[in-house]
Amino acid sequence: SGAIQHWVGAMASKHILAINTDREANIVIRADWAVIGDLHNVIPAITEEVRRRRN
Repeated sequence: SGAIQHWVGAMASKHILAINTDREANIVIRADWAVIGDLHNVIPAITEEVRRRRN
């Protein structure tokens, strides 16, 4: 599935934000921050909040 390769690549990141509907997913457990939800709902909400704070 490539999960191991994905995680090895992610380990070089300064911070990891996981967005997943499965709160038990490995990436959620290992991430610095996690949002439990559907990325199609979460990303637009995060984007809107970032835009709001920039103005």
